[in-house]
Amino acid sequence: MALQLQPGQMLGLCGPTGFGKSTLLSLIQRASSILMTAISVITALPLTQIKLDEWRSRLSVVSQTPFLFSDSVANNIALGNPAATQEQIEQAARLASVHEDILRLPQGYETEVGERGVMLSGGQKQRISIARALLLEAEILILDDALSAVDGRTETPDPA
Repeated sequence: MALQLQPGQMLGLCGPTGFGKSTLLSLIQRASSILMTAISVITALPLTQIKLDEWRSRLSVVSQTPFLFSDSVANNIALGNPAATQEQIEQAARLASVHEDILRLPQGYETEVGERGVMLSGGQKQRISIARALLLEAEILILDDALSAVDGRTETPDPA
């Protein structure tokens, strides 16, 4: 497989179970060393020549099973970017189509989500995880089946 993307371009991978989508994701995240010398991204260097922590700082990954901490919605969104302002947190939530849901919670952005986000629906948890990823402003955003629990209304929001 050969891929070449420019900044701002999007790539969607879809296929049946066993097609290799998760394997490719593992390779991009450098979670696996199989064929790593064949992969080069952004700098035109093989990934093995980029320090692991430097490479991972360029990635923001949202998985199918989001993990939330027993903390406020705002702190869960700001995880990884603790200096984020309330305005930045809310903007990320708007982009992830979860802002209105958050405002309906008992204490809005200060609502405690419970252990692993037990107080939220699956779709809300995924959208909060997407907001977190967007707030990081990483060079590469990877959504690994990140909309599997999101309802159809949220997947295709009305144009603003």
